[in-house]
Amino acid sequence: MLYDTCANFIVGQPFGIFSLRAFVGGMLFFYPIFLLFVPMFLMLTLIRHSSRNKIAGMITISILSLAAWVFTVPVSFRISEQLPGGPESSATLSGGYFRNIKNSSYYFTQVVGNFVDGIRIDTSRFASEADINADGAKTVTILNDRPLNFHRDEFGFADPLVGGALRFPKELSFLADGFFSMRQCANAARQSGIANWLRFSSVILALLSVGAILSASTWRLADALYVIFDTAVIIFLNYLFLNSYFDEALIQLKNLGGFFIFIYDNFQVIMNCLIVILLALIGTVKHIVHSSRRREAAE
Repeated sequence: MLYDTCANFIVGQPFGIFSLRAFVGGMLFFYPIFLLFVPMFLMLTLIRHSSRNKIAGMITISILSLAAWVFTVPVSFRISEQLPGGPESSATLSGGYFRNIKNSSYYFTQVVGNFVDGIRIDTSRFASEADINADGAKTVTILNDRPLNFHRDEFGFADPLVGGALRFPKELSFLADGFFSMRQCANAARQSGIANWLRFSSVILALLSVGAILSASTWRLADALYVIFDTAVIIFLNYLFLNSYFDEALIQLKNLGGFFIFIYDNFQVIMNCLIVILLALIGTVKHIVHSSRRREAAE
């Protein structure tokens, strides 16, 4: 809600923090991203309460997580698209401030809708002192009832003064771009039909398969680290696939023909199923090893 308020804020106009539309829209927007991490948090709870029945707990977590993802996420997308009053692509700026937009600096004395009065300074022409002395006068343009549309920047901020002051750190921007791109891919899969949506939903199966290693170690902290690490790796691998990082290798496979065409068409499902099988095998082996050690200790 705070991000939406700042993104829509125009310097010189009233600033209101609370927005019911932004609050509801924010919950619906982050709901699919939040569900990607729900299995991990619930598994950490099972690890914390080691006296509980982990098999029954994982069955419950799996059923509820799958149901929430398959049935409620498409509903959240539809409701989010129908919310009124979303941000527009253009914005009406206020007068009385200098703003740097692209390669020019603007100062508006009056703004009426998309028509402005003021001056524009072409800062790209100030390459050197010689340029300033030679044609400095040409860098200033008088704006008189000029039609101008200023579109939002890449982060969605309506006012360049606000967007220039509230920049994401690079690390946070990378994570945000990754999660937002996965959300967009999920929405695209939902819109393209049930089959594609179920194919995309294989990522939840892979995330739930992490439960197979809940007891991989006798040390609960190590189990928690395994769960967090495997969850991060699964999400990262699906992010790489959805953002076309595997396309070149997959095209080479497709050119081989035959069964490789099937792999190309269903790579995300196959990748996530292989993760499920791998984690299940690791969990089974670890369970056998722990059981044999307990028997030896009992003897």
